[in-house]
Amino acid sequence: MLKLVIWDMDGVVIDSEPIHNKISLAAYKKYGINLTDEEAMDLIGKSNKDIWSDFKEKYSLKETVEDLTKEELLQNIKYYNKNHAEPIKGVVDLLKELKETGIKVALASSSPMSFINLILDKLQIKEYFGLVLSGENFTKSKPDPQLFLAALDYFKVKPEEAVIIEDSNKGVIAAKRANINCVGFINKNSGNQDLSLADVQVEDLHSLCLKDLEDICAKRD
Repeated sequence: MLKLVIWDMDGVVIDSEPIHNKISLAAYKKYGINLTDEEAMDLIGKSNKDIWSDFKEKYSLKETVEDLTKEELLQNIKYYNKNHAEPIKGVVDLLKELKETGIKVALASSSPMSFINLILDKLQIKEYFGLVLSGENFTKSKPDPQLFLAALDYFKVKPEEAVIIEDSNKGVIAAKRANINCVGFINKNSGNQDLSLADVQVEDLHSLCLKDLEDICAKRD
């Protein structure tokens, strides 16, 4: 029986990956790190802290990981403070349906908490989430399942009673490593993500309803 729905944020709640990608590539280039769009897209789902930790070691960067992540974060915050943003079509309708039926809802994102709060406030949807988790507060990011396992533990829910909505390969892998049901959202703006491990793949969140999520859980009863 479905008791909990866990949402990723970037690329699922908000179509932010193209902006992230543009800002990230500019930040990497500043330090002599030249990635293709495809290489940058392959980093989707991984926390900025882990990305810059890897780059610092690989490219012998003098700056601290904290300073590198903060610099990129400020650019993202600056953009969304100045520009309009809205949730992906279908997100609010499904959140309302989950709230009306008493299903628990969590957000588990690799993004920093300050950015998560900015987006939830800007989209005016914070009220729908009973728990908000940021990858910056965990030792490992997706594809490690720490974030998702923490959500299960918080709500005292079994893996088979939850569903995760993810748009990235790393997110889907994390969901399956946690043994949690997963909906793979095919967001073209998130690049060519391999979502084949997801229980179900959808191209339109507007067509995803509570019954669909319940049916996924029912298959494991």
